[in-house]
Amino acid sequence: MAAATQRPMGKEELEQHHSDCPPLPGHREHSCTDITWLLLLSLAMGGLYYPIWHAESNGDLTKFFRGFDYKGRMCGRDVPGSFEFWCQRPGYPPDSKHPICVAECPNSSHADHACFHEFRNGSNATVATPDYATIAFGRRCLQNPELDKTVAEGLSLLAQLE
Repeated sequence: MAAATQRPMGKEELEQHHSDCPPLPGHREHSCTDITWLLLLSLAMGGLYYPIWHAESNGDLTKFFRGFDYKGRMCGRDVPGSFEFWCQRPGYPPDSKHPICVAECPNSSHADHACFHEFRNGSNATVATPDYATIAFGRRCLQNPELDKTVAEGLSLLAQLE
């Protein structure tokens, strides 16, 4: 028995087929809503672009990208060093309230920086504080967990040798 071959329906046949088939329950006629949504998208994009345009024409956009030290000076413009670094005293978390500007992010604890320190009696001063391992991320020095792990392993080996 030969297999029956179907030929594609023509435009008239397709329209006749659709008119013969009743719509399914719950069927609704659809219309194009793209124009409405494109108009709303254009309005939203314009509304979002306006503050950027205003800031660009009246302000300094580098404030978005550069960090500031704890005295409010912009890194790389007001003070040398274009990276923002948060000092960390041993045994304490990084001091997020008093960042400093550095020329490059420290990658070990072999150096130190002059960092803000508040004493118990209420006085404060800049004190040499050892660095910790960081990586550069968008002009910020973020703590590097991989390098910290290496340093911790080295310290534990030193403790075992003693």
